Amino acid sequence: MDTFCTAVSLSNFGDETNLQIKQVPKPTQPEGTEVLVQVKSYALTDLDRQVREGRYSAFLGAQGAQVAGTPASLFSLGYGLSGLVVATGSEVTLFEVGQEVVGLSPLDSTKGGYSEFILLEQHFLVAKPSSVSFEEGAG
Repeated sequence: MDTFCTAVSLSNFGDETNLQIKQVPKPTQPEGTEVLVQVKSYALTDLDRQVREGRYSAFLGAQGAQVAGTPASLFSLGYGLSGLVVATGSEVTLFEVGQEVVGLSPLDSTKGGYSEFILLEQHFLVAKPSSVSFEEGAG
């Protein structure tokens, strides 16, 4: 099993030159009500831009300070996403492996959908209708 995945990470608040493609640790086996999603598409939203520019740094608290002060940070944006469930925690009741989902990454998280994989609590996901593409579901 690969231990790394590709993500677009934010190294510091500012313009798009602060976004970098990096190899980051792949999320581990989900626990409890967590769901591991292989991201198929993510949205480029105004919220992502505003967070990238530092407009929400006070709200982000420790995570915002970590991003602003740590060039090697693994902070990733991408609040709207869609993908495929690849693993579930033992207490997940809403999803199963192989299911297509859409979801939101919580604003106070340092891990967003601009990554090949994301670990989310099941309440941040919903089943993707089969009539909706991954691209439509993310946006």
